[in-house]
Amino acid sequence: MELMAWTGMRTGEIRALQWRDVDERLEVITVQRSMARETSYPTKTGAPRQIPLIERFRALLGDHRLQLAAAGRPVMGEALVFPSPRTGAAISPTTINSVLRKAAREMEL
Repeated sequence: MELMAWTGMRTGEIRALQWRDVDERLEVITVQRSMARETSYPTKTGAPRQIPLIERFRALLGDHRLQLAAAGRPVMGEALVFPSPRTGAAISPTTINSVLRKAAREMEL
């Protein structure tokens, strides 16, 4: 969830992020959809925005992609960047919030 912290991406945007939105050649992440419950829809503003794919994100996403591939998950096109480890569907907001709360406790925030 470091990506959320550094980019300001919302929970729904992280849940809806697909591998086709990560363009390593152009070095950008295009945020163009969000997700509520299990429904994908345009972002809050309705307009896509681009986030620079800095080296740190490239490394994090590269490692994450390798882990997903090793687990037999798809890592191209419309496949979710952050699927549920159990089901492969969109990760739940509860899981994301749990990870964020744990990180905040560890940083004593």
